[in-house]
Amino acid sequence: MGKTNPNFSTSGLSALIAQTYAATGGTDELTLEDLARPEVQQFGTDIESAVVHYGDITMTFLDNWFRADQRGTSLTYASAVAVEEKSVIDYNRGNPDGVLEPGEEERPPRLPLVAIYPTEGTLYSDNPLYTLDADWVSEQERAGAELFTEYVSTAQNQEKVLESGFRPGNPEVAIAAPVDAANGVDPDQPQSILDVPRGRCWWGSWTPGPPSARPRAC
Repeated sequence: MGKTNPNFSTSGLSALIAQTYAATGGTDELTLEDLARPEVQQFGTDIESAVVHYGDITMTFLDNWFRADQRGTSLTYASAVAVEEKSVIDYNRGNPDGVLEPGEEERPPRLPLVAIYPTEGTLYSDNPLYTLDADWVSEQERAGAELFTEYVSTAQNQEKVLESGFRPGNPEVAIAAPVDAANGVDPDQPQSILDVPRGRCWWGSWTPGPPSARPRAC
């Protein structure tokens, strides 16, 4: 198995949270008490013991895997790796790092990847956009941010998001190619969603929403 560093990689952090949820059998309200349970710690130890490669971020990891694939040795590099769905799509398209440099062309791998969605659940790796409630945000800046949010949320622009391999945030845009079986992913998954654990709380003036919507005490 391959994993990325949770200190640098969203995929690595999501995988760490998901494996801990799997150990507890729950899907929400992960607590420090859960982390202290011996069986949960042993579950994590067993998984980490199966890791043969650690990478900093998924793009570095998938670039290495792609080079192994070109040599015909991808199955000796790793059997599975925790990555985001978009990375599977990019890899199978022949663009493992998700970036095409000028003049670079996609080269599909010899052996494509297939996404496995854990039955215990997975996390949505979303990309939230907020207008910060802070003294240094002017009314003009706030108005500009609201216009920008409206602009990127339109169906036309969310279709461009889909073209890049992301799931659209606008429900008016149906999930379609490239989020499909041809690229190794399943648009009908995931069936179980995990809650993002709450960390140490803060009450800064920038926190969006009314106090009742802010993080609870940990």
